[in-house]
Amino acid sequence: MPAFRSETLPTKDVLVASFLLGVFWAVANLLLVHGPSADLMALWLAADAFADGRVGSIYPAETAYFPMLPPEDWGPRVEDLDYVGAYYPYVYPPLFAALVSPLTKITDYATFLRSASYVNVFMLLGAIVLAARAARLEMRLPAYIAIALFVLGTSKISMLALHENQPQILVTLLIVLAIERSVAGKSAAAGAALAGAAAIKVYPLLFIFVYAFRRDWRAVAAFAVTGGALGLLSILLAGWPLHAEFLQQLRAISSTIMGTPNSYNLNTALATIFATDSLIPIDAATVGFIASGTPIWEIVIKPAPWQHLNTALVLAVVAAFGLAMRREEEFSVTLFVGLTGAVSLLLPLSWAYYFIPLLLFSPMLIERYGKRQGAILLFCAVFPTLIFAVSALKQGFEFRYSDLVAAVAGLILWILLFTFAPRRESPSRS
Repeated sequence: MPAFRSETLPTKDVLVASFLLGVFWAVANLLLVHGPSADLMALWLAADAFADGRVGSIYPAETAYFPMLPPEDWGPRVEDLDYVGAYYPYVYPPLFAALVSPLTKITDYATFLRSASYVNVFMLLGAIVLAARAARLEMRLPAYIAIALFVLGTSKISMLALHENQPQILVTLLIVLAIERSVAGKSAAAGAALAGAAAIKVYPLLFIFVYAFRRDWRAVAAFAVTGGALGLLSILLAGWPLHAEFLQQLRAISSTIMGTPNSYNLNTALATIFATDSLIPIDAATVGFIASGTPIWEIVIKPAPWQHLNTALVLAVVAAFGLAMRREEEFSVTLFVGLTGAVSLLLPLSWAYYFIPLLLFSPMLIERYGKRQGAILLFCAVFPTLIFAVSALKQGFEFRYSDLVAAVAGLILWILLFTFAPRRESPSRS
């Protein structure tokens, strides 16, 4: 696929790729979405509170750590909505609660959920197409799409995101768009896309430093202008006090390690192995979870030295990748994808779906390492996150975080494969 442009692709390849994407969209909407979506409910409840002027009910009460429990007065509101299922706290910037708030007055949550489900699957499929464009492989487009869909359709990483209608899907689309625009030489668009991603979940802010290391000041400027405009809009719509509450939530998150099998994170893996005596169980029965005798999640309050070491390690990793990409004549897709995975693994709190970019670009590993060796290496990396493997690990070991530790080990391999993927001369793009 020397230059993936729609006008140069064989019609047969376009039709086959479109068919595969269409089948995935149909199956996903039939089987995988329209569930309760606890993450999406958090956005709806925060928007509802904003629309009613209950700004004190958007974020949880201030605490030194993050127990992942929503505001107490959300319970009665959930009962009024006839919602059955879990719900989490709102941990995003105030901007999105403000933007969604008008919808709470003109429609209901069920309609909002259905619409979000359709859109999220479309965005995930769009991210696949953008990834294929950015990869610029010799592999034909239908083969790339088939491999990516197989990995997406069998991994807990992506299935959890679809089930929860996670905003991370939009963040992923914007990150992949930034990669594709960078490959195309449109660095200003790449910077703007990263700013959009950082406005939803703050951590993509770290990726712009790679462009600074590469002296790509157009990308940095576009990031600053777009991010500044979004920040100003957020303050104008929601006011500064809500932003102060949001920043307090970030501080609480940074001081907490979340013990849950869905938190694919090095901090969590280490804590669940070596700090089991420090795990504090959280009573989640009050927020839609059924008490089972086993805590749904646990937390560890992170000591200050651990917090500082964690921050230093994240910054060191960003700097290392930035220096490596600075030595590359062209924008390195594999290095940047490795960076997204490495940062996600080291963040104070991250979830399985933060690693969707690794899935989207997985076909690159097969071509870079050779078909047979690449397929074997990819399978070894992805295996611990496959849905049936996660289930087997949970049932086969008494240690309740066995699937999490295995997944983190697989992700480390996955990140290393992208980071040290054999380089090749990229074909020119017109």
